[in-house]
Amino acid sequence: MPADFKASHSVHTWRAVVRRHIVVVADDDVARRCETVEALRASNIEAYPPPPDDKNPDRPVMDLIRELKPRIVVCRQSLSSMSMFYPLRALKEPPMVVVLSNGSSAEDEVHYVDRLIIASIRAPVRMAALSRFIRTALTITARLDDPEEQASAEVLIHPAVGRYTDPVLRLARPRTGSGS
Repeated sequence: MPADFKASHSVHTWRAVVRRHIVVVADDDVARRCETVEALRASNIEAYPPPPDDKNPDRPVMDLIRELKPRIVVCRQSLSSMSMFYPLRALKEPPMVVVLSNGSSAEDEVHYVDRLIIASIRAPVRMAALSRFIRTALTITARLDDPEEQASAEVLIHPAVGRYTDPVLRLARPRTGSGS
């Protein structure tokens, strides 16, 4: 854990000063949350679960997000996870949200709602693949936070998504066929 992050079950003890390469895992299922956190940590990604709060499960998640200022929040598609979207949109620097969706009609998509970027990924997902995606997304969000990168970045339309994207997304896209 970083030196400036002191976690206990008390919300008031969290400390963070700058936005860093941190991921908050906000899964309702404790076992899945722990599995995801451990897989991300095994890939050298700084990941934290919120402390348990049975009475109000959304509060510790939002408190942790406000304090740590993570670049990414990973959650499953559930009512409590979806209820985070409005408070996240209100943040000055909202994190990217990665939603692991179990729905039969789920598709791998990226949506933009105001300044909130939501990446939907079909579940189940291999933890190694999720870790690679998170690492790429951390790189992208870091570039988006850099004013020098923003001034010189070219705007491209990603062929797989059909939306405006950062050039780094082209590099993250799986290659097909023998061409580049």
